[in-house]
Amino acid sequence: MLKKNPNVLDADKFVTAGREFYGIRKGDAGKFTDFGLIESIDITREDVKRTLTGNRRGLTELYKEIIDQSTLTAVFQTASTGDLAVREWFQGTIAIVTGAGTDEDDKIYAYESASKLATGGFIIVQSTQDSEGVAGRSLIRIFPDGSLQGTGNPDIQEFDGYEFTMTATKNKGFTPPASLGDFGTRKPDGFVYDVPNSLLDATLDTLSLALATYVEAEPEAA
Repeated sequence: MLKKNPNVLDADKFVTAGREFYGIRKGDAGKFTDFGLIESIDITREDVKRTLTGNRRGLTELYKEIIDQSTLTAVFQTASTGDLAVREWFQGTIAIVTGAGTDEDDKIYAYESASKLATGGFIIVQSTQDSEGVAGRSLIRIFPDGSLQGTGNPDIQEFDGYEFTMTATKNKGFTPPASLGDFGTRKPDGFVYDVPNSLLDATLDTLSLALATYVEAEPEAA
């Protein structure tokens, strides 16, 4: 048997990746929110299929199956609940700041108490930089258009936590840098990059700059 991957059982094929999540909204001045210490992240794609069946000689058979609808979500938990920027995303609105003075201790941050979706662009990094070193590889997932909602307050190792659900929506026009792979006119809802760790930081810088430029140029949400 000829194998495409004869080294599949080598030790370096079993890795442990870290988890980083970043989000950016229009009006954030090109700055990403780092969602801090991520406890877990579950990325899933749910497909709704359309099928064509027929019965010609007494047995109903499946003749064709296509994907009619596809939705990608990422559910993750963070322990960084004390961070103001993370709190804003969890509430779904930018804080209204009040208070008597400029001292941080005097400020009051007011949010709407409502079910809200925050929209923007998102980057997920699954890095083996520390565990595998420069010889390893990492994944960068980029979603140019999506929504984020705070969906729970789990306990994380006996610390307070936030749970978020990110849903990728239709890419309205983002074209990733051709230097990292020319997708041409294709506009999927997300892009995945398999990157050597030696180029991870440089690749992340290139992608984040392109995404920040795109998000800031988007029209204001209705």
